[in-house]
Amino acid sequence: MQVRINRFVLPLLFTVAGIVLTVRAVTELSTAVSLRAPTYDLIPIVAGPTVSDARLLLMVVLPVYIIEFVVLTLPVALMMLIVNKLVRSLTYDQSVMRLGKKFGAYRIIKRAVMPAMFALSFGDLVLSLINNWPFEASLPTPVPSGFVPTVFDPLLSLLSSLIVLPVSLAFFMPTWALEDSGIVSHLKSGQLENRRCPYTEGVGRWYSSLISGFAMVAFLFTMAYRYFYRPFFVQGLDVTPGSIGFSMFVVFGLPLLIMSFVVPVIMLSEISLKWTTGSVQGMARRLGARDVELERIVPVQSQQNPDPNRPTP
Repeated sequence: MQVRINRFVLPLLFTVAGIVLTVRAVTELSTAVSLRAPTYDLIPIVAGPTVSDARLLLMVVLPVYIIEFVVLTLPVALMMLIVNKLVRSLTYDQSVMRLGKKFGAYRIIKRAVMPAMFALSFGDLVLSLINNWPFEASLPTPVPSGFVPTVFDPLLSLLSSLIVLPVSLAFFMPTWALEDSGIVSHLKSGQLENRRCPYTEGVGRWYSSLISGFAMVAFLFTMAYRYFYRPFFVQGLDVTPGSIGFSMFVVFGLPLLIMSFVVPVIMLSEISLKWTTGSVQGMARRLGARDVELERIVPVQSQQNPDPNRPTP
């Protein structure tokens, strides 16, 4: 039990450091916006100046994520089980596989990468489609040269990602529950006669793979456009080692900050593992899933010497 508790130490330190840095970054950036554009109201539907709007947003997001986990994880996981069974029923069986118990600190943090990338790319997409809502659409002019790409854009990217993160979590949290519960799809025995290799895949992994590829590609294109193409080729920011270094710092730093808000939800998922896995496995069995053992690949003995105790002639 001591080892299982110790695995939360590094994720907890990562979370605390990331949230503290996020609060500091948002405070500094929103203060800079207030100084350069005093009439700008970050979130018009919330009373107060830009700094208080940003701080209020940071205060409410984490409780929202926790409530979302409790309310949505199991219902959405059930929906995913039903859709997987309907879509793949002709070729695949759905089963419950007994898994190992190890899930260390590195894997807890790694699990937060794709939800963070999806939130960052999807957040920028949403801002573009709905004219920056719920934020005020644009700064009053004029503003100092380079102010938008170095202050305003990072602030909006960070806050919009935290707003959109519940959409990302609503998809990824049930896939974690399915994966941790050992729900798998595997080829029906009759399909092996069609010259197909045996194939087993976690149902949660199947769903997460559908969106993880999009999240990775969309993140690269979004960040390249917002922090390299637009500032240097559209907004006329001087190309210097410092400006390029700042863009690189933002591109690699923003995902780490967003991940620090995802890790607490993953730790909650680990703490409630007995409850979620029991519920998900029960739902899968009611849908016809059978229990299977963990597959292990055993090498076939050489035909020249099939009996290891028999000497070679």
